[in-house]
Amino acid sequence: MATFKAEVRTDHLREDNTFLVRIRVTHNRKIKRIPTNIYVDKKDVTKAGKIKNQQIVDNIFVHLY
Repeated sequence: MATFKAEVRTDHLREDNTFLVRIRVTHNRKIKRIPTNIYVDKKDVTKAGKIKNQQIVDNIFVHLY
């Protein structure tokens, strides 16, 4: 079964202090990252690259389906 997770690369900060959100898909221990057209503010991301705001995460997966 595949698992899905929203992730952000904290080393790719844009000039407007936003990060690109990507969907990480894992299936049979193989990982693929799918870029989205969704950006999050620097204040909504932890240092580890996790998205703090649950509403943003829910919105990302609504667009996925």
